[in-house]
Amino acid sequence: MTIPPLPMRAVLAGALLSLALAPLSARGESADTDAVASYLKGRYFEIEFFVFERTQVQDFSTDETLALDRPRTLSNRIRTQRLDADALWTDPIDDATKLCLTYPTVTYEWAEDASAEPVPAGRPVPDIHPYLEPDPGLDFLARVAEFERSLEARAERWQPAENFVLGREASRVTRTGIGRVLFHGRWLQNVPERDAPDPIFIRAGEQLTVPWQVRELVGSVGVTLGRYLHFQAQLFLHGPGFGLLPTGAAMNPDGSPALQERPLPGPAYMVLSESRRMRSGELHYLDHPKLGVLVRIDPVTLPADLLEAYEAFQESLD
Repeated sequence: MTIPPLPMRAVLAGALLSLALAPLSARGESADTDAVASYLKGRYFEIEFFVFERTQVQDFSTDETLALDRPRTLSNRIRTQRLDADALWTDPIDDATKLCLTYPTVTYEWAEDASAEPVPAGRPVPDIHPYLEPDPGLDFLARVAEFERSLEARAERWQPAENFVLGREASRVTRTGIGRVLFHGRWLQNVPERDAPDPIFIRAGEQLTVPWQVRELVGSVGVTLGRYLHFQAQLFLHGPGFGLLPTGAAMNPDGSPALQERPLPGPAYMVLSESRRMRSGELHYLDHPKLGVLVRIDPVTLPADLLEAYEAFQESLD
């Protein structure tokens, strides 16, 4: 069997989804979390996905035409992620806002007055800081600004594998023989609007040299936000057997089908191009005869001190 029938593929998807969705049913989001998140200027989400190849699906001699040889096209807005972990973003808070978020400090110095008695040597010059009543609202806004600066400093770079939440699902794909994981990535992003996609370039797998020099997996993924989150994947898979045709009943000495080359203008590929509407916290499976993609998008975790500052702010309004 060259391509798993639809019921089998549905079972595969269901098994993978149930593995990751089990803990989600017990997790609840508080109203405070949504309210605090609304104070952020950006809409930050953690995105994670992995791509795997179905190794048991043949790349030639199938009833369905999988390999194509048309020129590949990628979005002209595609970009790569930053790799410099030490690069910091500029401070996003404007000067006027900073003044509102900073407690005032006033320093007084003794003025020179000829009529006044001379100041004794060693007399300290007073540095007066007027006392202000604590303001829970200002404290909360200052913490929001600080948290958002930390998000901007960590955004748009690949995270280490120890941060992955889909590691168990990726291991299961390999362990059960479902496929071979080609790429696994996680990043934090201020997700753009639906009409302003910001796709990220993906290149992974082995470097193929025959008959063309190309990586196994090339393409892009992107996330936008409207009423729902939308995950878009455009992935091109290349393989050494793509673009070759079986020579009928001829067999190689090892029992494999003999292949003959056909002239192609470029590297043959299989393409997965799909957009999926999602809600945060859901695990979604993008299906393809030769490829599979699991993706999950979560809102950023708000620190406990920020939630406590919000509660104090709300109590001060009562």
